[in-house]
Amino acid sequence: MIRNSISYSIWLLPPPELFDSLQIMIKRLCKKYNSPLFIPHITLISGFLGDPKEILKKFKKTQLPMSEISVEFDSIITTNEFFKSVFFQITLSDSFIKARTFLNPIFTCNEKCYQPHLSMIYGRFTKIEKKNIINEIGSVPINFKVNEFFLAYNNEIDLYWNLIWSKKINE
Repeated sequence: MIRNSISYSIWLLPPPELFDSLQIMIKRLCKKYNSPLFIPHITLISGFLGDPKEILKKFKKTQLPMSEISVEFDSIITTNEFFKSVFFQITLSDSFIKARTFLNPIFTCNEKCYQPHLSMIYGRFTKIEKKNIINEIGSVPINFKVNEFFLAYNNEIDLYWNLIWSKKINE
C-alpha cells in the first residue's frame, strides 16, 4: 500500500502522566539521533483523504459504540520502515478492534496491513543504533484506557503533524 503523504488520521493519546514521560523520551531520542519530533500517539485509523471541512464535520458527529478503548502494550519492535523504526507494539484488545471496525468505513481507510503501535522515533537506523535506542527506552509502558480520540492532520513531506480536534468517545 502506498502511503498518502498528506492525509488525516485518528489517534489515541496516552493519559497525561504517561504522555509526558513518553514525550520527554521521544524528544531526547529525536535530538540525539537527529530525527523528526512528534507527540506520542497510537494511530487508530490512518491515511484518509477528503475535504477538510467534511472530515471535521464527520469527526464531530462520530459516536463510538463504547465508553473507552483499552490500549495494551506488548513489546518493543524495530523495522526498516521510516515511521516504524522503533516502537511499542500494541495488542488488539476487543475495544480497540471494535473502535477501528466502527471507524473504518466512516473515514474510508483502506489499510491492508494494520499494526497498532506507539512509535518512539522515526528514521532509518542501523541495527546497533536500534539496539542502543531500545536500551535507552528501557521498559514497556503500562496498559491504559482512553476515553477520548483525536483527529490529526499528517504532512509526511514536511514531517509535520497537527491535532485538529478531540472528542470524548461517548459524546
